[in-house]
Amino acid sequence: MGVDKSTISWITAFLTDRPQFVRLGSSLSEVVVNGTGAPQGLSSLCFCSHCTPRTFSAYLSLAICHFAVAGCIRDEQESEYRENELQGMKYHSDGEEIQNVEVIEMLSVCVQFFNDRRVEDFDCSTCSPRGANIIFYEDRNFHGRHYACSTDCADLSPYFSRCNSIRVESDWWVVYERPNYMGYQYVLRRGEYPDYQRWMGFNDCVRSCRSYPYYRGGNYRMRIYERPDFEGQMMEFMEDCPSVYDRFRYRDVHSCQVKDGYWIFYEHPNYRGRQYFLRPGEYKKYSDWGGYNSMIGSFRRMRNF
Repeated sequence: MGVDKSTISWITAFLTDRPQFVRLGSSLSEVVVNGTGAPQGLSSLCFCSHCTPRTFSAYLSLAICHFAVAGCIRDEQESEYRENELQGMKYHSDGEEIQNVEVIEMLSVCVQFFNDRRVEDFDCSTCSPRGANIIFYEDRNFHGRHYACSTDCADLSPYFSRCNSIRVESDWWVVYERPNYMGYQYVLRRGEYPDYQRWMGFNDCVRSCRSYPYYRGGNYRMRIYERPDFEGQMMEFMEDCPSVYDRFRYRDVHSCQVKDGYWIFYEHPNYRGRQYFLRPGEYKKYSDWGGYNSMIGSFRRMRNF
């Protein structure tokens, strides 16, 4: 049949642990992993196998069986063995060679369709790997090579070379420009980000990430200080602040105490510029929240804004 390894790899990913969800506008239902049934696309092949002449049905059933087996294989040698079997599938179960010209032509079209394409050409943007909370895509609009992550990761560089779109399926996430949670910070909530400008990114570089569960409390409270070590002028906030200078009369914040809730510092007024994520705790100097300087132009509560 001439089915190449990239095709088998794609089918393997397509058949393995297929989570499903319902999308209505920008809202997503909970993800459920369906352990039975055929994914969309192969289900039509299964139906055809019951409605076609015996010869084609035998061939098609064999093909579906081999594709399903390939979805459970992890060993490279076994996969290669199965590929060799696929190449010999012009014979059906009783060893009689397929003679139906229409069937052969149909199968040739299918094989040519797969062989003319790469794995990257298939749009798997709606496929959500099992247990994934955030999915990084190399290209815009959820295309290209992608990596699904469900836990903190200090170095994402082995999994993708650039990041131009992100899908967040649960929790809050902070992604970082550099490994080990360094560089630019970007705070993401559940939703879709088709290009890096949607998360106010400065470039397409993402090298580490951390997740934080939703804050279930109703109170938000934070104190900011004019000087390091909680000295100098102090002011307490419980609401968002689009302009620190208008309220605090200072453009610099050198230390802060987060009493309740998650907060986001922004370098410039009106929630623009560099972002810094803060959770409950004490920050004696601006470097404690990852700041490059003490300039804070605005801040707001980390919630479903």
